[in-house]
Order: sequence, then C-alpha cells, then structure tokens
Amino acid sequence: MFQIFILHDDIREQDWLQQTIARMRPETRIKSFDSGSDALKAMIPRPPELILLNASLEDMTAFQFLEKIPPTTRGRVILLGEEDADAVVAFDFRVLDYLKKPYTQTRLKKAITLQEEIEVEDEIPTSAGHQAIIDTILPIKVSGNIFFVEKEQIRYIIASGYYIEVFAEEKRFLVREPMHEVLERLSHPQFVRVHRSSIVNTDYLDHINLIGKGETEAVMKDGKVIRISKTYKEDLLDKLKVS
Repeated sequence: MFQIFILHDDIREQDWLQQTIARMRPETRIKSFDSGSDALKAMIPRPPELILLNASLEDMTAFQFLEKIPPTTRGRVILLGEEDADAVVAFDFRVLDYLKKPYTQTRLKKAITLQEEIEVEDEIPTSAGHQAIIDTILPIKVSGNIFFVEKEQIRYIIASGYYIEVFAEEKRFLVREPMHEVLERLSHPQFVRVHRSSIVNTDYLDHINLIGKGETEAVMKDGKVIRISKTYKEDLLDKLKVS
C-alpha cells in the first residue's frame, strides 16, 4: 500500500494535510508526526513512498532531518516552506519538490503525483549498437514522456528555480535534473558551463561582451544574453582558444 508520512509541527496544518490527502487518495495510508525523531524510527525498516516535510519540526529543522536520511529517500520528500532559504535547502538536498506557502490543493496534488511522473531510468543501454544514438541524442523525461532531443539542436540550458530549462531550436523543456548531471550526459566539447546556473552550446554563441571589471556576457545567436561567471570564464576562453 502507498504510504505517506506528514512531518509538521503545527497540528492544524498537519490535520488539514491529512484530510486533504485522504480525499485525494483514499487508498493511501497516512501517518503524521510532529517529531523528526519519531518519524525516523517509523522509517525502519522501510521508508514510506512519500514524505511531506515541513521546514520546522518539534525537535529539529528540515535541514537536520534531511541530513539523517539517505539520498534515495530524500528523493521522496516534498519540502513545505515559506522562506527563500527553504527553497535553497530543497535544491541542495535534491528533494522531490518544494511547496511555498500558501499553496493550493491543486498544487499539493501535483506535487504528490510528481513522484510517478518523473521516474528516472535506472540505466541507459551502452552497447555498441546504441552508442551512436547516445552520442547524438539526449533523452529528456517530462511528465511521463521521453523526448529524444538531438544534442546539436540544444542552444543553452538555464537553471529555473528548482528545475532546469533546456532550450532547443524549436522547443523548450522543463526538467528536474542537476546541472552537472545533464552536462555529463551531453558529453560534447561544444557544451560549456559558463555559470553555476547555465550551460551554452558554443555553436550557437554569437559573441562575448567584455563589460568591464572582469565581467563578461555570452550573447547567443538568438539574442539571449547569459552572464559568464569568473569561475567558468577561463575554461570557456580556453575551449574557444581565445587568449
């Protein structure tokens, strides 16, 4: 049976969540906790399929709770918060989703069903017969669909809150995947990280703006301007063979 844990230090909100989820998914088993320690004990020997975690608990913060559970379980957590810092925690721990208060029942339902929509494939075939496809195609999974995007058509990738946006020639894809992982999957020299929140395809680079005081910008052929951070500037110039 699908099981959900609700971890919240406010009993009224805890009750509202439990009643709302029970109406949405009457077949679901729901347990509520105001103590992170009690929830951790209840997760032995098997964690629930989903955890709704408030930013603050009776005996610890969400940050402290997330530190105590393995990465695979963090991927089952929906973090509930109201401060910008809570969103940062959600991003750093790569939880399933982040809901900023106040949120609607519709948004809550979308978050709960998100686990089923963004299942990640355990492995991608790497036999010789598939290698040519892997070299030229980037599989992108969005809402239960897998899109096979030609790498050469990807112009740039930009972090957008808790997700990344992949801009191809004719489409834009909103994907939940860390920037460094998608860069590894691209595995082509023309894809260069220019900022902690952006990757560019140098084939679509029009020119670089030198705007003074060491600040630089990448201007793409479609007019998009992307800031180049000092951390990644040297690597970009090296790959472009610019001294």
